[in-house]
Amino acid sequence: MSKTESDLDSITEKLGKTCFSKEEGVSFAGQSMKLDTKTQAQVVVDQINACPNLEYLNLEGNTLGIEAAEAIGKALESKSELKKALWKDMFTGRMKNEIPTALKALGKGLITAKAQLEVLDLSDNASGPIGVEGIIDLIKSPTCYTLKELKLNNMGLGVAGAKLLAGALMDCYKKSKEAGKPLALKVFIAGRNRLENEGTKALALVFEALGSLEEIQIPQNGIYRLGIEALSRALACNPRLKEINLNDNTINPEGSAALSEAITKLQSLVKLDLGDCLLKTKGAEFLAKSLKEGHYALEELVVSFNSIKISGGVALAEAVMSKPRFKRLIVDGNKFGNGGKGKMKQIAEAAGKVESLGCMSDDEGSDESEDEEDYGNTPYSDDSCESDVCSEGDEEEEDKNYVENTSTSDASSGGYPDRIASGLTGQVSAKEFLENPTYDNLVGLGDDPVSTIVSEIRAKPYNTQLDELMEAIVKVSSIVHPECDLLDTKIATSWEMNTSLELYQKLFEWAKERKALSYVNNALPVHLSLIKDEETRKPKSNKKLGGCIHALKYLMTEEGVFPKETIAILNMLIKAHQDKSRKKD
Repeated sequence: MSKTESDLDSITEKLGKTCFSKEEGVSFAGQSMKLDTKTQAQVVVDQINACPNLEYLNLEGNTLGIEAAEAIGKALESKSELKKALWKDMFTGRMKNEIPTALKALGKGLITAKAQLEVLDLSDNASGPIGVEGIIDLIKSPTCYTLKELKLNNMGLGVAGAKLLAGALMDCYKKSKEAGKPLALKVFIAGRNRLENEGTKALALVFEALGSLEEIQIPQNGIYRLGIEALSRALACNPRLKEINLNDNTINPEGSAALSEAITKLQSLVKLDLGDCLLKTKGAEFLAKSLKEGHYALEELVVSFNSIKISGGVALAEAVMSKPRFKRLIVDGNKFGNGGKGKMKQIAEAAGKVESLGCMSDDEGSDESEDEEDYGNTPYSDDSCESDVCSEGDEEEEDKNYVENTSTSDASSGGYPDRIASGLTGQVSAKEFLENPTYDNLVGLGDDPVSTIVSEIRAKPYNTQLDELMEAIVKVSSIVHPECDLLDTKIATSWEMNTSLELYQKLFEWAKERKALSYVNNALPVHLSLIKDEETRKPKSNKKLGGCIHALKYLMTEEGVFPKETIAILNMLIKAHQDKSRKKD
């Protein structure tokens, strides 16, 4: 039997799992099919052709080559009824230059069919800016005049990709408006895309023009005050907004002032997530003031890990607890102390909503002096802008120079440089980085270091890939400075931290797929030098263990990445290692 026949048999076996649903469509989600050729894609084509009213096509978790994508795109040319293109995680193991061509082929099918798309989900493809090139024609076309949901989570867009996307969306809006059916996008999701200030500003112009958003989620994007201010102006023009998630960006009190002004106008808000945004006390007070009046639909507010002291916490509790539908105030990891927590509980109890307050864990304790110094004497003081890296002077000049300023800082302490401007992007191979894991070499891997490293590892023998991946994680996280402040959002979302997190995610995905979690739980501590190798009876040689462990402790707090049993094992071994180190001292 030839390899092609064997591959076809394997794919055909999985076909039994493929089914039509009441919504009418075809799903191959999670079947891990590797479709390179037209022949291999035939099973998908057949199911598309067999569905008389194809409203959705879900290809999540499979991997498409160019020829396979062209065959599927051709089949879609007769499916004008398609409304949902659910194309998450479709290019694992593919070369970067394959992705835009494959996406163009799929998009061409929809354009030819004159479909009226409502949902486009390309999340977790980690394509980098080049991926946007593959969907520009589709987004500009009449097929997307009806688009309601655009989901691009974890695509690695970067500033360049964000600007390309913004241009395409604005073009779509203008053309659709001329056609008498203006684009009315409701949901925009683009977390973990390194949009930064400039990318956010470009997209903000689109959001301002649309005025139709009901949900926006852009967490973990390295956005600072100037980006937040531009975004705030845009959000104020979208009065039907129900959910906003800006978690893990650096809003600061200054950005909070602008955002709070917008929130005053957003009376349909149901959920607001500003966790880990460095709001501080003054920022929390601005937010509380904006939520005090109205906002009767509000159900959840997240302001965890924001260095908020007593007055800010009390102001927030007083602002939201009286809302008729309010259910959850998440305030873990602030600076209330026992007294502050007690006051907030009293407010919740008086409103009959003590259960909505949660446990308020990881509190850092109160400081009797309030933090006026964190904010300055005026609402828009530059004293603390952009985590103390901004120079004085004109705001636009300040924003323009921000990346340059941070890139000259100590890379190992969390600088967040402009990869393209550095001149290093794409000039280093994964092999070169793994042989010499420095910060410059990590940046030199290009806009998507994770895919580059994973592709290198996939070329290794199958039975060594888990160990190769664990060793790669150690080499990336060893770049983290062992004494850096990971409560600083700029450092916690640095290039080396984000890359480490994504590699850990990939490790546990592989462990689950290969039913090898037990092996990983035993091997990972060896690679981290927390325990000795059973064969050599020696720990791995890891001179930069401090950075690895420092990064690991923070990354283990990321929800949904590490299995609970893995966290328990690692915490136990880290504690034992630290106790041993203290005894030596």
